Amino acid sequence: ITVMDTSGSVDDFTDEVETALGAFDSGAIHVLSSIDGVQSHSTTIDKHMIRYDLPRLIFLNNIDHKGANPWEVLNQVRSELHRCSAAIQVPIGLEDDFKGLVDLVQLKAYYFHGSNGEKVVVEEVPADMEALVEEKRQELIENVAPLDDKLAEAFSMKKPISPTDLKEAVHRATITRRFIPVFMGSAFKYKGLQLLLDGVLNYLPCPNVASNYALEQSKNEEKYTLLALAFSFKMKYGTIKYLRINEGVIERGHFVVADDESFEVPELYRRYNDELEMIPEARAGEIVTVYEHCIDDDSYWFPSSEVV
Repeated sequence: ITVMDTSGSVDDFTDEVETALGAFDSGAIHVLSSIDGVQSHSTTIDKHMIRYDLPRLIFLNNIDHKGANPWEVLNQVRSELHRCSAAIQVPIGLEDDFKGLVDLVQLKAYYFHGSNGEKVVVEEVPADMEALVEEKRQELIENVAPLDDKLAEAFSMKKPISPTDLKEAVHRATITRRFIPVFMGSAFKYKGLQLLLDGVLNYLPCPNVASNYALEQSKNEEKYTLLALAFSFKMKYGTIKYLRINEGVIERGHFVVADDESFEVPELYRRYNDELEMIPEARAGEIVTVYEHCIDDDSYWFPSSEVV
């Protein structure tokens, strides 16, 4: 899995955020502050995600900050973004008292120890939280059941809902873009990110089921398999250019086509934060970095004689 962090301020980086979203095929994580809640740029990002048919998760950040109110932000998601959403977790404490999270699907408590929350300890649900956990789990089920026939049948017949049944129902509702699971935590202190990444695997679609294609206007907009999508991020030290490979194998020296113009593929790099590793080729599913300005933000595909 390649994780891309888009620019935080959509007002300054609207084009970059929108173009990057077009490169995603497994979905996206919409990060909201548990203090500030839904803002004007949150609505803009949500509209971009709808445009690209992206299944998504919501992550409520800064649970450990003063003024954090995840339940109020969840209500804003429902009322202002008009999304069917429910919490997947309940925080164990808020602000300075934030200690961990209860997973409403697995009914387990997760505590994050260490200076960066790197040690995750799994325990039973605290006794003093059992009533709240039961209430929020019931709310989760009631939101997902109308969207999933299998869960609806079990719910209407008052059958016990197992963790596996609930997880599969949330997955089905999420990948069809009818439901958005809400996660919580503190990204700066790395508390809750482990469960968020588990959520990516459990609830978002597998990349190999995505359909990516380009429209070649010179042939009456016939659909052609999309080889790569180029997009840029403006960083404090300059513009970074990326290629998202959707089909086949691309190598330095290959020629690709966009808007009837041919471009030679430059050197390719795999990026790890601020570190770069030169690579000979990139395959479907990878996002790589290039430093040649001849590659514009566009869709690229091989000429028919060079398809790999």
